[in-house]
Amino acid sequence: MNRKIAGIGAVLTACAIFYSSSQPYVKQDMRSEISTVFEQIPQCVTKSLEWISFYYAGKMVSIEALGVGGFIEFFIRKFAHIGAFFLLAFFLYCFLINGIEKRWKGRIYSFFLSALYAASDEWHQGITGGRTPLIQDVGIDLFGSLLGIVVGILWMKKWKKIASYSTD
Repeated sequence: MNRKIAGIGAVLTACAIFYSSSQPYVKQDMRSEISTVFEQIPQCVTKSLEWISFYYAGKMVSIEALGVGGFIEFFIRKFAHIGAFFLLAFFLYCFLINGIEKRWKGRIYSFFLSALYAASDEWHQGITGGRTPLIQDVGIDLFGSLLGIVVGILWMKKWKKIASYSTD
């Protein structure tokens, strides 16, 4: 991947994360829309999810505790964390790897920068009205970052093979 494109991708992803974290929860609340959609779905689908229950950050996550809308929204939000930090780490890795001779440094730097941004993002949420910073969300962000770096490594290996075929 072109270093300039990777850098722009990293900056745009960081900006999107910052913007999302600066929005109060009431502006992002999707529960009523999700509940409306699930009213149209047969109850057997909802019933099939009722067995799922666990604690996250000291609170019960289940259909019984959160309602269908809150339950589905919980997973949407956590997958958004994974996806956003996947992209951030992927672009950071692709950006850094082009400027570093030792590839392991690019992996460590991109993970460290992603971790730093994840922690600062949760701090930012703490000063945003109606938002709660959670250390557990930093863990989810780091999982997404690791996935992004792994895919970045695989991407760069594949890209290198393609580039070597085109020069033959």
